[in-house]
Amino acid sequence: MKGIRTSRLFILSSICLIAFFSSVVTHSGSNVKLSFIADPAKINGRILVTNISSSKVSVLLQLNTASGVDAMGGATIIIGFDTSALSFKANPIKNTDYFFHNFCGGNYSPATVTRPINNRIWLNMDLPFQNCHEGTVIAGGSNWTDMVTINFDVVNQNGLINVYWLYDSPFWGIYDDDNSTFWNIGQFTDALNIPLPVELSSFTAKILNDKVELNWTTESEVNNYGFDVERKANDDKWIRLGFVAGNGNTNTPKSYYFVDNSLSGGSNFYYRLKQIDTDGSFSYSDVIEVEIVPDQYELSQNYPNPFNPTTTVRFSLPKQTQLKINIYNILGEQVKTIAEGIYETGYYKVTFDASSLPSGTYIYRLESNEFVETKKMILLR
Repeated sequence: MKGIRTSRLFILSSICLIAFFSSVVTHSGSNVKLSFIADPAKINGRILVTNISSSKVSVLLQLNTASGVDAMGGATIIIGFDTSALSFKANPIKNTDYFFHNFCGGNYSPATVTRPINNRIWLNMDLPFQNCHEGTVIAGGSNWTDMVTINFDVVNQNGLINVYWLYDSPFWGIYDDDNSTFWNIGQFTDALNIPLPVELSSFTAKILNDKVELNWTTESEVNNYGFDVERKANDDKWIRLGFVAGNGNTNTPKSYYFVDNSLSGGSNFYYRLKQIDTDGSFSYSDVIEVEIVPDQYELSQNYPNPFNPTTTVRFSLPKQTQLKINIYNILGEQVKTIAEGIYETGYYKVTFDASSLPSGTYIYRLESNEFVETKKMILLR
């Protein structure tokens, strides 16, 4: 009886083993190979805000696995966004409104982004058998694989950037490269409650004799530390003129102004604002141009005066002029030339360094064919 029972158990065990191996044996012609199915990968995701302006916001969706060796096949990935602050086109254009990255050595051929519902975006990626049929290996550990960049339009500067994964949707699915095995959901990080930048509604300039007054207005502000005012003349480099403090966080319009009373470098001046957030990030305004032409020759009093050891001498020219500015001591002896050559119409300044000269009264003199003027300065150590 024991022998009979053992034989029956052996037969049943053999049947079970045959059934198991049958489920994992793949036939290819006359060859037979075994392929044991591993556990599905666990997939993680994050959303990064990569660019913000007053009219556009760009977000980057990234994926990551624990192993860093698993290859992804097709997928349907869904995200949501807050329509009170952002909008996305109902019929988005590839490589304009969205950009795919890193799939099969480039973009999937049939890969699209759609917006079937007002506040939903679907990423649809198919993996054709004849095109990159081995899938795309997704980075692991602390590394991430870029999936797609999506460009949103800003509809409300007072809103917050709120973009989130919808992995609990019944339509969500990320496949292994066999296009039949679902990957498990890991940790997905959203882009939530990121403030939109300061909205600059106007930026203008007006001429006040030999000065320029700048005026600008914001419609709203989030984390606004303030503004650096910058200027360049003709093709010179941008220089910082000063700083105007911002209002931090406000939902009401705020007005600002700054007076440039130190024109130098010609007659064409360009201005811009560098808006700085409390975290140190910054963005630039549009550039405005001002042309201001002096109506007469002028040599200004040096500043500071008395001075030690440097001072600034300003002069203005109503037309192109060849000139020279010399420095003389009280005895009438020339000690230095601080400007010489042909200058275009406009406003100029030069610096006089008297480090090597003794204290006393000095004369500076501008000479040209059309204009001559002399003034005194005092070096006081």
